[in-house]
Amino acid sequence: MKNIKKYVSALFMATGLLILANACKVGKDYVQPKLKLPGSFRGDTLAYFGDTSSMGLIHWKSFFHDPTLKLLIDSALTNNFEMKTALLNLQISSRVMAQNKSNYLPSVSATIANGNRTWRSKEFGSGPLSKYYEHKAEKAPENMFVYQSQFGSDISFSWEIDIWKKISSKQEQLLAEYLDTQEAKNAIQTNIITSVAKGYFNLLMLDAKIEVAKRNVQLNDSTLRMIKLQYKAGEITALAIQQTESQRLLAASLVPELEKQITIQENALQTLTGRLPDSIKRGTSYEHLFAESKDISLGSPIEIIRNRPDIRSSEFQLMAANANANIQQAMRYPSLNIGGVLGVNSMLPETGSIYQAHY
Repeated sequence: MKNIKKYVSALFMATGLLILANACKVGKDYVQPKLKLPGSFRGDTLAYFGDTSSMGLIHWKSFFHDPTLKLLIDSALTNNFEMKTALLNLQISSRVMAQNKSNYLPSVSATIANGNRTWRSKEFGSGPLSKYYEHKAEKAPENMFVYQSQFGSDISFSWEIDIWKKISSKQEQLLAEYLDTQEAKNAIQTNIITSVAKGYFNLLMLDAKIEVAKRNVQLNDSTLRMIKLQYKAGEITALAIQQTESQRLLAASLVPELEKQITIQENALQTLTGRLPDSIKRGTSYEHLFAESKDISLGSPIEIIRNRPDIRSSEFQLMAANANANIQQAMRYPSLNIGGVLGVNSMLPETGSIYQAHY
């Protein structure tokens, strides 16, 4: 009956401490700074500040319509090494946050069939404490005899009461760091999509340039034939032929230079997608590379800034720093731990055991 009252009293005490813990809070919660923003932005009635969908809120698969470009971006997001590293960092941050949740629970440890013996010499000046040799019906030796022999098993637990919200502040810090890692991954993803799209459009531009250069070579060939016919007719001098040939050679020299730039750009795109250098097939129609412009607006400047991953990442870093400051402030105060040990201990297991409990 006394033990039951003891346990009930301990339970009420623990409940009271938990209620007290919820009332104690060290530090301040993060509050987003209030910015003095105007009610409307000058020029928001223009077409690129319309009420249509903001460019930052549209998924890239809906923004780009070129099938080849979509395949390149998909491959880059899957095989790019920086993207893989960002995903692993995100996974690590998620597991660390899940691990910290276990701090709310008590820690339990167990010792099974632990044996401990102490040897003493004859100069120690005392006989064995555990009557080890009497139990064995033996005489203790003069030197290095068993002074004490203990065997036991126990289960112990320890539970830290989060009075000053130190554990919860750590959870807030880890959550902010996880979201920061998420935004870092989004920033890398945005850079990859931008690099692939920029490289692909540059490739299309080089294709258009080399097509114009080849047409110029053909036109110079036709012009050179006409000049030669005029020279044979005696209408012009040889200087005109030399000038035309010089212009033709200049136009023809642009073709191999553009071919080299195309090869370099194709290799760079293949590297971004995690593949070996190779040629890239381009689409045949360039009329619908993007979504319809009437459905997309640039958005207001404040909306553009809020959608940037680096801006959101900076805010999460500020939240993590605020939570860390709360943790450091809570470390100045004493912590409260509830612990206990329950087990058996025997000097000689053959002769009986002693029940022990400690709180």
